[in-house]
Amino acid sequence: MKAPCGVDICVGQQWQEVDPRFTRIVEVVGMNTLSFNYDGGVQIQTVGSNRKPTWARLERFNGKRGGYELVIR
Repeated sequence: MKAPCGVDICVGQQWQEVDPRFTRIVEVVGMNTLSFNYDGGVQIQTVGSNRKPTWARLERFNGKRGGYELVIR
């Protein structure tokens, strides 16, 4: 799947939240290419936490504030 910033999103990548208030890094653990609510979704989990994975919209992987920027391919 391609992110709005032009980068391919793959399982295992780590992305950092682009917001000076947070230092959260998430890892892509799954993908959903077909969804009834919107076009695709990315299953993420916060690195270093034992919480269950959550879903993020593809539009959030844009490198801009309020989204995520790629840290580790």
